[in-house]
Amino acid sequence: MGLDQGPDSTVLIQNELKEFKAVIWNGPMGVFEMNVFAKGPFAIAYTLAELTGIITIVGGGDSIAAVEKAGLTAKMSHMSQWWWCIPLNCLKVRYTLVWPLWRTGFAF
Repeated sequence: MGLDQGPDSTVLIQNELKEFKAVIWNGPMGVFEMNVFAKGPFAIAYTLAELTGIITIVGGGDSIAAVEKAGLTAKMSHMSQWWWCIPLNCLKVRYTLVWPLWRTGFAF
């Protein structure tokens, strides 16, 4: 059972995030509700909050709860409880276009 991502994985993810212009985060890594396992998700939330010139969209109740627990809600571009509305409503694109967008700078 994976309870948190390891520090090496966190660094890899943080380095990759710096390359994107927009990130849609749906699903926190780790059991962030328990402080001992919250290091990974919080590190990613802090990284997203610090990046400039990037759109950060957080979708889904658990992802939002992780960002709220980290105290970084105001630093994200958009937060939605309904993750499925993100590609359809927030990005104003058809759902079938989400995958090709990933290859041009979107991280899922």
